[in-house]
Amino acid sequence: MFPLYCFWFSPNARLLQQQDLHKFELASLANLCPESAEEAKALIPSLEAKFEDKDLQDILDNIQTKRSFQY
Repeated sequence: MFPLYCFWFSPNARLLQQQDLHKFELASLANLCPESAEEAKALIPSLEAKFEDKDLQDILDNIQTKRSFQY
């Protein structure tokens, strides 16, 4: 699991902070690491009203790509 305190200093934090996300949503995406938009919306219901599946999937894909370079 990727610790939240490490996340705040990573490129992922800047990527997510550019989106219209509440702090809870931001922390939840960082800690839960959903792989699909469907999974993210099931875990964080407030995302349903904010993002279309494709837009959210693009965000998640960017996070996964950046995370894979960190390890």
